Amino acid sequence: MAAHLTEKTADTIEQDNAAFDMLIEQKRYQMLKTLLLKEEEQRLGQLESYFNNPDAHAEKIAQVLPQALQQTDTTALHGALSDTVQSCIIESIQENPVLYADALYPVIFPAIKKSIAEALKQMMQSLNQAIEQGFSLHRFAWHYEAWRSGLPYREVVLRHTLAYRVEQAFLIHRETGLLLHHVSLEDVDAQRDGDAVSAMLTAIQDFTKDSFAVNSDDYLDMIEIGEYTVFLSRGSYAVLACVIQGIAPYSLREKFDVILHDIHQQYGALLKNFAGDSAPLAVTEPDLQACLLAERKQLDKTEFSPKYILVPLMVLCAMLAYWGYDNWQFEQRAADYVRLLQHNQSIVITQQNYHSGQLLINGLYDPLSEHPDTLIAQSRLQADEIQSHWQAYQSLAPVFVEQRLKQLLQPPPTVSLTLENNRLVITGIADDAWINKLAIITPAIAGVSGVDSDKLQSYQQQIEILNTQIKNIAVYFMSSSTELTEDQAQKLADLVAALQQIQALSHSINKTPHLLITGQADVTGTLEKNSVLAQKRAAIVLEYLQQHGVFIDTNVKAQLGQLNKEGTTQRKVSFAVLFN
Repeated sequence: MAAHLTEKTADTIEQDNAAFDMLIEQKRYQMLKTLLLKEEEQRLGQLESYFNNPDAHAEKIAQVLPQALQQTDTTALHGALSDTVQSCIIESIQENPVLYADALYPVIFPAIKKSIAEALKQMMQSLNQAIEQGFSLHRFAWHYEAWRSGLPYREVVLRHTLAYRVEQAFLIHRETGLLLHHVSLEDVDAQRDGDAVSAMLTAIQDFTKDSFAVNSDDYLDMIEIGEYTVFLSRGSYAVLACVIQGIAPYSLREKFDVILHDIHQQYGALLKNFAGDSAPLAVTEPDLQACLLAERKQLDKTEFSPKYILVPLMVLCAMLAYWGYDNWQFEQRAADYVRLLQHNQSIVITQQNYHSGQLLINGLYDPLSEHPDTLIAQSRLQADEIQSHWQAYQSLAPVFVEQRLKQLLQPPPTVSLTLENNRLVITGIADDAWINKLAIITPAIAGVSGVDSDKLQSYQQQIEILNTQIKNIAVYFMSSSTELTEDQAQKLADLVAALQQIQALSHSINKTPHLLITGQADVTGTLEKNSVLAQKRAAIVLEYLQQHGVFIDTNVKAQLGQLNKEGTTQRKVSFAVLFN
């Protein structure tokens, strides 16, 4: 019994332990899941919150919408929005037309005003052209009077020839102010807005009636605009407005009143029932044509004689000839100056013309060259005959690109810069700092497509090359002698040149060169004699170097040589350059 209980208790404990271990594993798994997936759960929560919040969508779309519209195809965007925008504008106008009328008023009112002014201005053109043509004594006298008095020529002509002329007639609906019909003379420009003129005349009448204390039956009957007079006749259904040039007699008003009365008698029903369509009232044109009256003054006939104009013509021809010759000379001088500018590679002329005896010229110039105005002294022009405006730019001509490169790069004297087919070719030697500067600046210089620096070396590289050359130089002597062989002069000259270059370059790398001169003798003779001979040979070469301007710190030593495999003796002096 006890054994059975003990066995059962052991099974229970084992089960409890297993459950406890499983619980611990679950806790560990939960902690591991939290550590690994906590950040992803937070991001998923943020995404869920973002998609459930329409306001956040609108805010994000508002941030990218302008950029998206800029990148959108305008044709596709127009096709997508055209119908919608058009419908919205139509509905908005139908709901509130007053708003759009107030918005367009500042634009429409000046346009109508300008149209009327242009219409009245163009009325004078045909008469002025017709009068200026022809040839008579009166016209010469009138030109002289206009020049002497300072008045326009047409005003002088009107004073002497034209009494008055009715150029246009407008039939305007009295109640609405709309244009019913309009006629004008053939030589008057008909490309004008008759509706705008009629609307303006109606507005002027309404303005005067509303602004002043007048009776309801009173109205504006005349308007004066410069050299023009507008007579207004008022009927039951329509108003007749006639534009008159010159001094109109008051009797014209009675004629206009009679014509307007006849129009009301014949077409009263059409005028009374007018609903906006002016086509039926085109039948009033014969009556309106009857308003286009004119009257001219009778000029005294003067017998014409060529002698009256011979002297003025001769004076005029002389003045014209002098003016033409002087103008021709000026243009020749100006052309020479322009060619002088065009030959300069740094100058680009963008605009040139002549005005009031001056050459007006605009253009560009490279600041690396002289200012274009300094070239005036080399031409035949005077400074007051030229009005110029120049702006600086960078010329891509090779000579200016090279000059700009030298200013920016500031190469040392040992470096040469040339431009070949827009590629910068650099030769010579320089320090590492300048070579690094070259790699940074040259890609950003206009006019340079690439850089060829294969022949550019640093000071250290050049010194190593020179040192190698010096090591390969050996000066040979006669047997048992301190005399050089006949072919050693060129070797000494090459040695001096190389050592002088090293002496100059050593300052750039901040190092002190030392020259090791080794004199050698062959095995012929005693050891003591050969050592002295080798020392003398080295001293002779050192003295030669010092005489030719080599002042490098030297170290001289002697060395005995041996016959090499080819049997060549070692009666020579060798060299090596060392740096501390």
